[in-house]
Amino acid sequence: MTAQTAYAETTGASPIAEWCRQTEDNLAAIGVGNETWYSLPRSEQYRRLELLVGNTHLLAVPEIPGVYAKQEFTNPSGSHYDRASLPTLQLLETGGYIQPGDELRDITSGSGGISLALFAKLLGYKARISLPDELPASRVYPMEYFGAEIVRTGPGYIQATSDSQAAEIMSLVRSGEWVLKRTEDRGIKSLFFTHRSTGQRVCYVNHSENVVSVSGHQRLGQEIVAQAPEIPRAVVLAIGNWTTIAGVAPVIREAWPATEIVGVKPSDDSDQTDFGLVAQGLNIKFRFKDESLLDRVVIISDAEREVMRERINNGRDTNRQLGNSSLLCLAAAQTIQAAAGGNVITINYDQAMRY
Repeated sequence: MTAQTAYAETTGASPIAEWCRQTEDNLAAIGVGNETWYSLPRSEQYRRLELLVGNTHLLAVPEIPGVYAKQEFTNPSGSHYDRASLPTLQLLETGGYIQPGDELRDITSGSGGISLALFAKLLGYKARISLPDELPASRVYPMEYFGAEIVRTGPGYIQATSDSQAAEIMSLVRSGEWVLKRTEDRGIKSLFFTHRSTGQRVCYVNHSENVVSVSGHQRLGQEIVAQAPEIPRAVVLAIGNWTTIAGVAPVIREAWPATEIVGVKPSDDSDQTDFGLVAQGLNIKFRFKDESLLDRVVIISDAEREVMRERINNGRDTNRQLGNSSLLCLAAAQTIQAAAGGNVITINYDQAMRY
């Protein structure tokens, strides 16, 4: 059963399917991914895509006075991961490490995979995405819709998926049938394999370990600084795989030394330490966890998140309802603002339809 079928059967409706169709229609209407798109010079394709990523609005949250949220779900694939995916592919392509037709592989808990699937389709790559069994069909559907091959790695969430892909990589290395290549800049942790006989080319993108992801999120921090109505008391960020924090937090700290930087995670978070290609002998380990980037960490319970869900999503238009990561950050921002006053800035990472 495909994710599309499973989603339709379990929900009876498909807002995420409608979002996927609308996304394609909107892109085609502005000359991205339509029938003339593939005749454009490569530089023009990237230029048009670059114009679509970032520069999202920083808006007041009407339900929570004093709280502002960066609308990252308005990026083309519906999340802030576009800030990492697009520049990574452009860098690897212009450096000669990948070329259209190659297969791009990565692991995901949802949004990163959706971003990779969309840009792979638009830029002529194949995408193969590994993900845990726990991922809901509503997060898998967009990856399949945008043409990605899905590999289920079993239960165990991201750690198990990371381990599965690491084992796969080591099997290629040991087989003798594949030639491994790395970039000259070892801050880029992507791996490139070429099959000795068939010439098949495979790239393990490894977005969670790449410095390109961090630099992409630096721009997010710069936009927050430029758009803020005043210096905020706090900036609240979801912890996740730390690439967003590693990009945003230093920018905030330099611009606003007195602003508190708060990390947020759910109470059921398993505190993963490996999100990327943890492969013995390849020296690729979880890189960006740095607790010194945060002034403190706030844990939000399921109950607190559900209260915020009712407050924010109830009665809103379906396309503007927020997902778990966004709600976690809003719950933390509300608590901080109520206790200390002043403005608090956070990020609306995603929408409810993905959960």
